[in-house]
Amino acid sequence: MDAKTLDECFDYVYKLTLECGKIVKEAASKAKNITTKEHRCDFVTEYDKKVEDILMKGILEKYPHHKVVAEESAYGKSLPELTDDPTWIIDPIDGTQNFTRNIKIICISIGLAVNKQLVASICMNPCMDEMYTAKKGQGAFLNGERIHVSNCKDFRDAVFSFTLIPVRQKNVNYMPRIMEFMRQSMGIRILGSIAMATCYIASGLMDAYNFENAAPWDAAGAVLLVEEAGGVVKSSSGGPYDIMKPNMVVAATEELCDQMIQMIKKVEEKEKV
Repeated sequence: MDAKTLDECFDYVYKLTLECGKIVKEAASKAKNITTKEHRCDFVTEYDKKVEDILMKGILEKYPHHKVVAEESAYGKSLPELTDDPTWIIDPIDGTQNFTRNIKIICISIGLAVNKQLVASICMNPCMDEMYTAKKGQGAFLNGERIHVSNCKDFRDAVFSFTLIPVRQKNVNYMPRIMEFMRQSMGIRILGSIAMATCYIASGLMDAYNFENAAPWDAAGAVLLVEEAGGVVKSSSGGPYDIMKPNMVVAATEELCDQMIQMIKKVEEKEKV
């Protein structure tokens, strides 16, 4: 995809996102029809479905050769293989449980992958009028203003976040890891939205973040923001991350990222003994 085509696609989906943002903002304080999926903590509302429908329909009508991987339409199905085709990875409302309680930390999260690489990001928190955007090689922005990660290089100075999704925990005990992070850091913030926590790394509000057993739509919209803001994203086991299997460490600096990965490995080795 050349730069002109990317700009055209981005601008088109950006407008769709603004349309969806109005719907979500107006609905935030209203009563909602809440259902659960397989796990009692995994909520979905009529607005999750409405936003996803607007985005999917709009994208596929305009770009029928593109592919879409979206949370609600993918529920209960095997994840598709990520191909070289332009693929939009969508979470219509990341932080649905927050949304049902009118906690304003939520995100319409959209990432575009081409040739299996993320090339564009749109993350909107309509409740707080925040629009985070990025294109590969062009920087990251909040409401049109350039953003940067913090310069934190030592985990002892870091404010970090951790997300564990109960429905996907897979009987792994992450508490020793969390306790080690807490022991060595300045403090923890748990926001209830992977996308917004990642955006906060990109904008320098927090310094480091680890999430495990996430879904592609939880992460695809925001990790490019961190990279374009000067930060680092790696697999939590070290090395390149896989957007379709997002177990990740997201950090402001290479030093900070590597320190977290080493702490994870150290704790895992102790647990094996």
